[in-house]
Amino acid sequence: MTTRSPRAWGGSTALFVAILVCGALPWPGLRQGFNSVFRGGGNALLAAFTFGKGGHASLAPLDATRNAAAKDSPPIQQHVAADTLLALRVDGRVGTVGLGLNLRREVYMPLVLFVAVVLAAPMRARAKFRAVMVGTPVVLLIAFGCIWCLALYTFAFNVRGVLQLDAVGGLVVDLVYRGVLLPPGNRFIAPLAMGLGVVALEFVRQPNVPGARCTISDRPA
Repeated sequence: MTTRSPRAWGGSTALFVAILVCGALPWPGLRQGFNSVFRGGGNALLAAFTFGKGGHASLAPLDATRNAAAKDSPPIQQHVAADTLLALRVDGRVGTVGLGLNLRREVYMPLVLFVAVVLAAPMRARAKFRAVMVGTPVVLLIAFGCIWCLALYTFAFNVRGVLQLDAVGGLVVDLVYRGVLLPPGNRFIAPLAMGLGVVALEFVRQPNVPGARCTISDRPA
């Protein structure tokens, strides 16, 4: 059978912690660039959706939008250290509803967690590269799905006359909002589970991993 030495496990743990610490450091340029790219991709996807009777959503830098929207819009519902505005508007109506988002917490750190799990895992370099390339867009799409659900919930329950849901649909959306979107720790469950799943799958496919040692339990006579 194949096992890993304690030194190899210690190295994987140290690498995991190092990636998390480096990712958690405040890198202003990296943060602005990441937010800009995610907002651009998110807006391209949001443009394809209309919520109910003329409801639309878009993402914008919070600082750039606050002054322009302050006169005609309701107060911004701001999360902790919000850096992005989820702007909701309705065709034929004046003003927008603004929801503050923190893309570092909602998107960036969950992605860092996924990458840390994969890169620190005892897998071959090619397998790590493949996992990061495939898993990164999945993590980003999950984050976008959460933002889309937030817009859906707001149009359904907080903006009158836009999105009417039946009893079952309203119950499902409310459960998703309260059970998935509100608890902040939930942002990290999906990327962590994905990372661990990728590692487990790779162990099944390739049991002889780098840093492993072989022990013989049964020897032919």
